[in-house]
Amino acid sequence: MSINKSYEKINHDVSINKSSQIEYNKKMAENADALDTFGGKRLLGLTKNNVPIYVKYVIDRETLTVDISLTHTMDVIRKSELCPRGVYLGLNESINLDHAMRPKTKKDHSEVTQRTLDYLEKIMEKNSINYYKVNKKTTSLMFMYISNSIYPGNTDKCRWRDIVQVWKLPKGKYFIIDW
Repeated sequence: MSINKSYEKINHDVSINKSSQIEYNKKMAENADALDTFGGKRLLGLTKNNVPIYVKYVIDRETLTVDISLTHTMDVIRKSELCPRGVYLGLNESINLDHAMRPKTKKDHSEVTQRTLDYLEKIMEKNSINYYKVNKKTTSLMFMYISNSIYPGNTDKCRWRDIVQVWKLPKGKYFIIDW
C-alpha cells in the first residue's frame, strides 16, 4: 500500500470516529434537555451496623441550584468503614454492598479516605455560600467540582458536562477547593 493510500485510510477512519462522536454528543445533549433534575450519589462506606453511607446531590434545572446531603453525620462517617474504591450511582440506582466493599485491589481507584471527607466538607461549605454563585445560580465550575467528586453522570444516559452545556450554567469567577 502506498503512503498516500495509508494517509487516505487514516483520514477516512478519523472522519468516521468524529462523526460517531458528534452523534453520541448529540444524543447526550438530547438526554440532558429532557431532564428537570440531575444528580447522583457516591458510596462513602458502611456504618458499624452495615448501613450504607452516601453523599448525594441534585441540581434543579429551573433554579440551577445544587442540594448536597449526607445520609449520616460527618462524625459517624469518619468512624465508619470507608469504601475502598469509587462507587458512583444515579439517585435511583442500587449496588451489591458486599461487592462494593470487598478488599481493595491494584485496579481500584478513588478510595474514600479521611482526606476525601475533608474535601467533600469543603465543597458542601462553598456550595452553601452565594459568593461562589452567579445570581444565586450554581456556576459551571462549582458544578464540575461537585459532580466530579460525587457523581459525574453516566456515559449511557447523561454526563455532567452535558448538563453544563444544555442547561447553560453560568460561568463565574475561577476558584479552587483549598485543602
